[in-house]
Amino acid sequence: MSSSGGDSESASSKKKGRGPTNIKRVINKPNKEVKFDTLGRAVINDETTPFSTQLGVSVRAHVPIIYRQWPDVPDHIKKIVWQDLKLGWKLPDDNIDLQKEITSQMGVLFRRFRTTLNKDFLMKGKTPFGTYKSIEPSQWDAFVEYHQSEEFQNLSRQGKENQEKNLYPHLLGNRGYKGERFQKRLKERLKEIANETPIGG
Repeated sequence: MSSSGGDSESASSKKKGRGPTNIKRVINKPNKEVKFDTLGRAVINDETTPFSTQLGVSVRAHVPIIYRQWPDVPDHIKKIVWQDLKLGWKLPDDNIDLQKEITSQMGVLFRRFRTTLNKDFLMKGKTPFGTYKSIEPSQWDAFVEYHQSEEFQNLSRQGKENQEKNLYPHLLGNRGYKGERFQKRLKERLKEIANETPIGG
């Protein structure tokens, strides 16, 4: 779990990260097992969505929003998120490739969270304290200051321009493209079975 050690939004607001705590759990039964493919992606099954949801919950609970990008987040905070996940799921510590893939997924969720905070709270003149208890006022102040800066406005403008050029936007939710393909194949197979079954058979 590497980190570039880049700048955060406020050096005075840096936190060491919270250790695994009794944060909201998507499941109550510990040591649930999620299978992964050779690329470290969660295999589509009944546990995939709860795992992805808990991953997002853990990231929001333990990673301070003062960090502008995922590479800026220190390794020890990423490890806290990993240990928090292990309270609910069986995750092998000796599988480095799997750790890297899940850590990458953490980064995607962290970026989405910051986007949500900007769109649903900052741009609407709201504060997130009632919704996200882990966010402290000093962190929010730093977040607001950065998002109102000329640097962020330029990056945001560039991002919108790039998005307009994207001919294949991702619109498939938590299941992703792999999950969508699975659901499509399942529906097609069920339709085939229905056509093969004789009426009254």
